[in-house]
Amino acid sequence: MKARIQKKQRKIALLYNIERNNSRQLASICTNNGITAIELDTTGAAFSVGYLCEYEGFGGDLIACDIPQEEAIVFSACSSSEISAVLEQMKKDGIKIDLKGMVTPTNKSWALGKLVSEFVKEREELSR
Repeated sequence: MKARIQKKQRKIALLYNIERNNSRQLASICTNNGITAIELDTTGAAFSVGYLCEYEGFGGDLIACDIPQEEAIVFSACSSSEISAVLEQMKKDGIKIDLKGMVTPTNKSWALGKLVSEFVKEREELSR
């Protein structure tokens, strides 16, 4: 019987459409906390979250979706303490990104643009 060796999922933060200086600073914060930062502009919106976060079984096919213009951070395979450390440093450095979330079994098959659009809807619902 062969044992299945599962590849350990890499800790990743997708930095979507973030202004250049903030994106570089955020990438540094992530790296200092053991998280690989992937800086994306709006051209990344049409790829699946699973593909961008390097999950097995996800190809680089384009998915039709809206192309949100908002800035967002999506964390993958990160613990709550790792995410908290990044968010605390962002606050200290004066970096404000309203849309933040995590990869889930449901949303990893979505286009990144759809996920960011969902973050926008959630923010609007919460502000009512």
